[in-house]
Amino acid sequence: MDTDERLKVLCFEHHTQMRPAQILLQAGEKSEQVPGYVCEEPGCVVRYSSSRGYVAIAADGSQLAEELTPKVTCPGDNRPMYLAEVRPEQSNYRLWRCPECDRGLTNQELSQASKA
Repeated sequence: MDTDERLKVLCFEHHTQMRPAQILLQAGEKSEQVPGYVCEEPGCVVRYSSSRGYVAIAADGSQLAEELTPKVTCPGDNRPMYLAEVRPEQSNYRLWRCPECDRGLTNQELSQASKA
């Protein structure tokens, strides 16, 4: 899946809009370029792809500790969701969207679902 210029993917760290780009992913001896999004904040290692979700990538393309990145999946199609909206006046408000079906979930809905 190519990047979709209409998606407004936000960096989960800086809450700024990420730009479409090719992401270099390194897994052992194997590396691959995948379409995704990168944060434009200087030194930020956050990347997003619709196939892998959020990842933190070192300069050499190796993935940093996976537990550092949010893992929110769409209940409809199980795809990794992206952060689409934050509200500075509501510090814990997050709206996550599915890149495939466009379904949205808030942090509140996610926490209620995990309690069920």
